[in-house]
Amino acid sequence: MGPPKSVYALMGTFKQKIETEDAGVIAVEFANGAIGSFNYTTCATHKNFEGSITLIGTEGTVKIGGEYLNTIEQFQVNGVPTYELEEGAGANDYGTYKGSMSNHDKVFEGVVEAIQKGDHSNRFLALDDHAIQLVRFMEKAKESAKTGQIVRFA
Repeated sequence: MGPPKSVYALMGTFKQKIETEDAGVIAVEFANGAIGSFNYTTCATHKNFEGSITLIGTEGTVKIGGEYLNTIEQFQVNGVPTYELEEGAGANDYGTYKGSMSNHDKVFEGVVEAIQKGDHSNRFLALDDHAIQLVRFMEKAKESAKTGQIVRFA
């Protein structure tokens, strides 16, 4: 959708004893006029309630959902007859909580290992322009949540 033009966010820490917000809503306006929204929380009790990513565009609609983002709930894309997700191994079981899709923990382990070894070619360290833009986006969203104002991108 191109670069963002502005962002407005509401975020808070409501349930989890963590150093960052555990729930939020982010609205974004893109430079090309498109708009998007993100809603997130880690406040589900005992297990994941639902996760979903929905893309609605002029050429189609795709919704990946289910408890662990493991189900295609809607797929209608011009020129593409169908798409199947690869079978996952199920959710990680943390004892008191069942959540995050399998191998999620492997990504964190890979990032820590790559940093410790100084291996910047590691596939877990996506330090390209897209990753940097994502971090800048989140910084602007957090600024918006803190100030209560729309934040514009330069």
